[in-house]
Formats: sequence, C-alpha cells, structure tokens
Amino acid sequence: MRIYLLFSLLLSLGVNAQQVSVFQSITVNNGLPSNYVFDASEDENGFLWVGTDKGLAKFDGFRWRTINKENGLPGNYVNIAQCDGHGGVWLGIAQKGIFYYNIKMNTTTFVTDGLTQTGVSINTDGELFIQKNDSKKVFRLLSFSAKNNFKPTTIFEINNANCDERTSNFDFNITKKTITQYAPNPNYKITKGWSVNQSYNKDWQILWAENGDSIFNKNGTIIIKNKSAFFTKDIFKKNEYIFFKENGDQFYFWNLKEGFWAININGNYKHYNTTDGLQTDNVNKIFISKKKQVFACTLGGGLQMLLPNKNIKISTNQKAVRAMAIAKNITYICTEDKLLLIDNRESKLLESFPLQEKTIESITVSENEIAIGSLTGLGLYKINNRQLTKIKQIKEGAGISTVLKLQNDYIYSTYGSGIFDLAKN
Repeated sequence: MRIYLLFSLLLSLGVNAQQVSVFQSITVNNGLPSNYVFDASEDENGFLWVGTDKGLAKFDGFRWRTINKENGLPGNYVNIAQCDGHGGVWLGIAQKGIFYYNIKMNTTTFVTDGLTQTGVSINTDGELFIQKNDSKKVFRLLSFSAKNNFKPTTIFEINNANCDERTSNFDFNITKKTITQYAPNPNYKITKGWSVNQSYNKDWQILWAENGDSIFNKNGTIIIKNKSAFFTKDIFKKNEYIFFKENGDQFYFWNLKEGFWAININGNYKHYNTTDGLQTDNVNKIFISKKKQVFACTLGGGLQMLLPNKNIKISTNQKAVRAMAIAKNITYICTEDKLLLIDNRESKLLESFPLQEKTIESITVSENEIAIGSLTGLGLYKINNRQLTKIKQIKEGAGISTVLKLQNDYIYSTYGSGIFDLAKN
C-alpha cells in the first residue's frame, strides 16, 4: 500500500474525542468493504490486498476496489489473501476452499477443498504450501502452483493411525525445505530435496526456536533466539494459542484478544492495545509490507497501520484543526472548540481545554501565556495548575489573521484594518 507520511504529527478526523494514537486506521470510512479484516498481503506492484468477511479488497494507491460474490468470487468470507508475487492471489474462502485469483484476467480458479487451521505459506516462486489431514489420520504437507495448473504435490506425508496425537504434529520451513517433527514417528514419506529434523529429545520450545527462531508453548513463555543465545519472556498466560510474525530483529506476537506485542532480539518489548489507539484488541494477523510498515488485521477495527517512531495520530472528534504552534517540546493545537496540548517527546496528550473563540485563525505561545486570534478578536490566556484562564479579550470586527509576540509585545494583523500593537490598545 502506497502511504506517504509527510508530517511527524498526523491529525485525523476520528470518532474518539482527542485520542492520541500511534496507529493510522483504514476502515469502511476509507473504502474497505468491512472492518472485519482477516488477512492482508502486498503484490509485486506494491498494491495491498485485504481479505474481509465481505469480500476481497484491493488498494491501488488511490482508492479501494472490492471483489466479491457479485463480481466473480465464489464467496465473500475471505479469511486468507496471500499474493504469490507472480500476478495472482491465493484465497481461502470459508466453506468453499482454497482458490487462486488471477489479477490480470480477473478470474478465480478452484484449487482444493477445506481450509487449514495453520494457515498457508508462499515461497518466492509463488507456490502455496498447506497442511491437510484426512479421516484416516494421514497428515500431509501439500504444495500447489499456478504454473503446474494447481495439481497437488505431496511434500511430506505421515501416517498417525497407530501413534499418539503428538507424533502427527509437525512444522515446516519452506526456505530451508525442512520438516520438524515434535516426536519420533518413522511412518513418513518425504519428497526429494526436503529433509526431516529428528532432534526429538529436546524441549518443544527449543526445537521450534532453533528452526523458526521463536515459539510459544503451554507454560506461557516466549523463547527467541538472537545471534548468540536464547532468551525468554514470560508475558502470556498459560495454555494460550499464540501467533507470531518475524521482521528482521523484531518479532510480533498476538493471541487474538489482547492487541499485539513487539519484541526485539534484546528482549525489549512493547504491548500495543486500545490504549495506544488500536481500534480493537482483536488482532487476527500482523502483516509487514515491503517498506517494513506494520499492519494489524483486526476483527472490528479494520486495518491498523503502526506509525513510525515518534509519529502519532490525534483524533479531533470530526472538528477541523484551525491553528498550531510549538513551544518547549509541546505542540498547541486549536480545533473548532478546543485547545489540545501534546507532549512531543512522549507523543501523548497532556491537556484538553474548551475554547470560547469560534473561527480561530492563529495561535502563538510564550512561556505559559497563549494568544489566540479569531474572526471575533484576540484572546489572551494563561495556564496555571492545569487550568486555562482568560486574562484579556480584544474585540476586532474585521477579524485577526495572525498574532505574534515580539519581545514583550503582541503584534496582530487584521483582515482589512491593518497591523496593531497590543500594548497600545
């Protein structure tokens, strides 16, 4: 998705009054067909594709376009949407199966029935990898390719008919072409070029960490492998399903109900939730664009883009921003009816004061004194003990366009009456 951030402070028209957020919301108000977003991916041209409960949405850099049952899809509930990097999008459609959408031809091809609980993986050649099992307890890793007319290739197969459930579980790495079993089971078949990791005697955590770099297990511990050693973070409750996404030295974890965590290889972490401006804590997936932008696919809050460090978004409750000033690491913002004070260092809202002035045109700040010019005149205020007090009001019928403080005097210009010195009024 082509999003260019031109200012370190983003002002938006939101619904929660004066909420400071580190997220930019992309919702039905921006063109999404639904705020229930299950998956997101970026194609080879940099366009964003989003799976929702009301169809597949594409952002072309200017606007959203929706593809649904009315114009070609076999169903609207798209819970998997992964671009193959070669002109297509792999789709998982509820109660319908796996499909391939050809972007250029605008056609959808059926691939296989059923959906996998473990999701899907796509390699650099655009091949789709999924885990499936049948009623005879035969578990398979299958691959599909548009170049091969979507004929399934069995990468790995394991028969669990006479074994316990643990031996049927396995993980796979499509880059290293390895299969990791969680317990020994010799009843498997594997295709040429792939190998099986047989380090069964190690703890599941360590085993997964060695092969996937991060893992969650039943005791609530995250184990991450950095360049020299493993370290652990006990930040989750026990017996929870945790999902993760790796982005270089940064890892993202979520549990579908408490927002998400960003953890680096040094063990430092940040928990993002509704207190940070996330529209809902129900995060279904984390997607990272080619430009390293982090998106949270949420159930009810649309697509949430994490703003770069020191960038914030401020909701003004659908009120226009009339004037701004910066003094001593604080940004002063005049909306149509309020004065907002933002801490630039901490990126948080400090105060919110109601204003009597209407049609505000300018603001200037000096120490704890604030001058606000409007179409009705000039108002002088002071802030003491978190209270905003008006100390002087000058009526000006022509309206004040600009107000400045030069040394100890306020100078203001008007619409049609000239420039005045407040000390002489």
